[in-house]
Parts: sequence; structure tokens; C-alpha cells
Amino acid sequence: MGLSHTAILAETGQLYVCGSNGAGQLGINGGFVQYSPVPISMPDGVEVSYVAAADTYTAAVTKEGALYTWGGGEDGRLGHPEPGNLSIPTRIKGLSARRVVKVGCGMKHMCALDDQGGAWSWGSAAYGQLGVADVHASLTPVELKFAREEEAEGIFVGNIP
Repeated sequence: MGLSHTAILAETGQLYVCGSNGAGQLGINGGFVQYSPVPISMPDGVEVSYVAAADTYTAAVTKEGALYTWGGGEDGRLGHPEPGNLSIPTRIKGLSARRVVKVGCGMKHMCALDDQGGAWSWGSAAYGQLGVADVHASLTPVELKFAREEEAEGIFVGNIP
């Protein structure tokens, strides 16, 4: 759930949204506020298996393992080469060779887990939250490396102001 919007995943894989759409976080064209849940039209009619949201953006993993993001894109938090807001679900091309199984949304960054145990992060790195030795934002996903040869099993993202 985002700060002022909600994403609801139906058992059919259909995604519904309601709340504020000020940064395009509902993934629908038009309307600043949506008071009742409305369905999102995902590209190519894909079905969603997992959804996450932060204050001004939303992310959805499809049953095929593709990751789509939309909404407020400051600091590269949407994972696309060009920062900026997106009002329609857009696939993250930097993870197209991976099968994503889970995504987590922080206030200014995002992380994903793939089916091979790989962990990925992007967005703001101001507090080291990307897990890489760089304090600059990453517009696209960067794979996290562990001190030992291990696979990631879960991914949990907090909100750092």
C-alpha cells in the first residue's frame, strides 16, 4: 500500500487501484483521485502475481516474471534509464533476462528478487540502501553481491525519508 493510494490484486491476476493519482501511481490516465477501485490495463494483457507500492509509485510482477513500474520516478526509483513520472505500467528492460518473483518499494528506491536467488536494487543510494559501494542514484537495476556465495531468499525494503 502506498502513502495515499492502494493496489489490490484479485485472484484472477487483475490489478485494481484507488486513491491519489498525482504522480501517475494508479497507472490510469486522467483523474487526480479515484475513490473506488478500478482495474488497470496491463500491457499485452499480462496477469499480475505480486504487487508493491510506495508513496508515489507502484510495481507489479507478472506471472511470467516481468516487472512493471509506474508513478513518481524521481531518483530513478522506477528502474528505467530515463527518470521521470510514468502514468502507465512500463516494463523494466534491465531485468528482462531475469524472472522476477518479488519486489519491494522503499520511499526512494526499489529492490527485486529473481528466481535464481539474485537480488537487485535501484533508485536513491543516499543512505547506502542500494547495497552497493556508491552513494549516487542508480536509474537501472544493479545486482547485489554478497560476501559469501549465497542466494537471496527474501527481500524487504524500508522507508528512509
